[in-house]
Amino acid sequence: MLEFVRKEVWCMEEAEITRASLLSFFLNGHREDIVVLLNRGVFCKYMTYESLLYDIPGNDCFVTAGENIFYEAESFFEEKVNRLRLLPVVDCGGNLISFLRWNNQKRENGQPDQRLEEIEKAARLLLRECSESIYLWLRDFLKEHTGKEFVLQGEGWEVLTACQAVPMGGNIVTMSMEEEISDALELTFGRIPQIIVNSVKSMWELKEAYYSYRIFVRLENKADVDIFTRLAFSGIRVEGFCSSGGNSLCTFLDKPVWEPQVLLEEPDVLLVFPDGQESWKEKFTNGKPLCLSYSALFEVRRELQEQQIVILYDSSQEAKRITGNLEKHGLQVWGYCPIGVSQNKIADGKMVSKEELMKRADCYHIILASATVYFEKSLYALQNKNLQIFVPGRDIFYRATLYIMLGNVCWYLDKAFQAGKKMVLYGADTCFTNAWLSFFYRLGKEVDNIVNDIYDLAYEDTSDTFIILNNKIEQWVSSCELLESLGFSEFNENYAGLYAVSYRHLEEKKDVTLGHVTGTLLDNTRYPGFSVYGGEEAQDLRIVILGGSTSTSEAYRVPCWPQLMYERLHHEGKCVTIYNGAVDGYTSCAELYKLIRDVGRLNPHVVVSFSGVNNIVKEEYPYTFQHLNHIFNDIFRDDYSKGLREEALSAAQIWVQQEQMMEAICRSVYHAQFFCFVQPMYLSKGELLAGERLKFEHDESYRRAALKFRAEASEIARKFAWMVDLQDILDESPEVFFDSMHVDGAGNRMIADAVYAHLIGEFKEK
Repeated sequence: MLEFVRKEVWCMEEAEITRASLLSFFLNGHREDIVVLLNRGVFCKYMTYESLLYDIPGNDCFVTAGENIFYEAESFFEEKVNRLRLLPVVDCGGNLISFLRWNNQKRENGQPDQRLEEIEKAARLLLRECSESIYLWLRDFLKEHTGKEFVLQGEGWEVLTACQAVPMGGNIVTMSMEEEISDALELTFGRIPQIIVNSVKSMWELKEAYYSYRIFVRLENKADVDIFTRLAFSGIRVEGFCSSGGNSLCTFLDKPVWEPQVLLEEPDVLLVFPDGQESWKEKFTNGKPLCLSYSALFEVRRELQEQQIVILYDSSQEAKRITGNLEKHGLQVWGYCPIGVSQNKIADGKMVSKEELMKRADCYHIILASATVYFEKSLYALQNKNLQIFVPGRDIFYRATLYIMLGNVCWYLDKAFQAGKKMVLYGADTCFTNAWLSFFYRLGKEVDNIVNDIYDLAYEDTSDTFIILNNKIEQWVSSCELLESLGFSEFNENYAGLYAVSYRHLEEKKDVTLGHVTGTLLDNTRYPGFSVYGGEEAQDLRIVILGGSTSTSEAYRVPCWPQLMYERLHHEGKCVTIYNGAVDGYTSCAELYKLIRDVGRLNPHVVVSFSGVNNIVKEEYPYTFQHLNHIFNDIFRDDYSKGLREEALSAAQIWVQQEQMMEAICRSVYHAQFFCFVQPMYLSKGELLAGERLKFEHDESYRRAALKFRAEASEIARKFAWMVDLQDILDESPEVFFDSMHVDGAGNRMIADAVYAHLIGEFKEK
């Protein structure tokens, strides 16, 4: 949008800006900046500060009254590099009146929402919006039509009409400040489709200072794609990407991928990178382009200052925490509305009933302070579907899901765009629907269809259709299963969603020793914490599996490798029972505790640890894992001991130390054979292609840690007969990975065959 800025400009109040302060501004590196020159409110010419300060003597008028060089100005504005500049407006005395700029964040598409026939029938038309593309449309329309009356509103139009940049051509063009314009067709541009449904948006917005910048996002790995996704879902326009290091990608999501040296020559570019990656700014000199971390882009929404704030909560502790954060930013909470399972009242807080909140929702700004995964349930308990709910995070995904695969969604979408697939949104009655529509609008794309019934997809061709799964959170598992029954598959890259759709939702229970355990594993009343494959016959070889999510039978809608290995052994007539005790998130430390506490009860012949990836990042207290830390933080507020800090050993050395303890316990206490398999992880492969980095590489530091762990673990594995290095067995099969460590059914079968090959000797001995 073209607009005046009447506030502080570069720390100078408008009243202080004179020819002397212009000289100061010029000396600070703005010699070549352009000024727009007005004479008696009419555009005269544009020139540089240098010309203004040195070529014009004193305060004399330097143009004759009525001189108009509009065509020269028009050619100037048609140069995109000039349009995107911040343009000071100066009167004939050299005094700075205001600043003129295009607001890149509000620039809409260049075609009106109304049909051309409807526009041509109307004698009087109204334009309230002013932006670059709308201005260009209006100019072309007026040149091609006569006898039309246009009413313009807004400061952007004031400047353009003062500059005589809007042609008349037999038409009537007037400015009006009236709110109500009768008998006029109001034209709108690029209206984002909206569905009436309770929806969420962040309580943060882009800082006003960055509206005039063209925003680019660094594109090196999955963390960068996550940032783009978060920005797009927050309604922020991203022009393209910047990538160094020989990235072979020319476009991503149909947006250009530029090299850093190109951006050095572009004006008004803001480059965004992940938090904690400040060193990346060193690639650019003289502060050009402007480089900022993701969190530095935002400020608290100004609209939150205008109405009373009510906290919607189902955890009083969480509500208090959000209240404290709001107060740090000068926002006061007016009241609280309990919803969901919690009815605990906030001390000294005004309570608002759910009925009042629904009845007078337009009087409040509602901020959701949910401590549960399924915050949609809180929203849908409110029957008013026009509610706008704010979340305290910088994006709308605050505490919304247990697993989010933001980067992978865009990775799949990019493949679908390249293939020209039809885009179908499956599910419209969720709090994310409007965000999805806005997301596609920001991409310059359209959703081809929105369906709520699975049977509407039954006749879609899976080869040329891409499904965006958008059902309510509690319906995700069943919706995924229905899609896959129709032939859609995430692994075939024809559907995806905001959550890690390969996950089932795991209902976790607190475990007094291990921090957490999957609820479905506890349903096995005979062996809580284990899935059992086999009949437990007296002659069976009993195998216990320990590990994390890469071995569990609970987390994914694909068969895990222990289950596939059992099926092969059973098919070959082997007598075996497998007890799978793997739980998502478990490290070798958790495996060690589980071995001590639970495995002896099973009288195993063989114990298998399939691990490594959850140990890559070194923990300061390796025998006090994070799950217990979280529990104790809630209960004791950091007033507890974690043991001794480990500073000397690397992550791989700590891991092997724990594996050695497990081997010793199995050999000396349980009289069982122990095997440790170092699991594969695609992220730790030596070289990653550009597209692979976007899918698998979370961030540079984690990549370095993975490479280091792999090298050390490979060296260590040679020293122990009971340790088998499987880290490289899937290096040539990137297609089986749906993230850096988890694989589909084909990948699990390859792992099962590799483990089987090393265990088959145990059957011969027994």
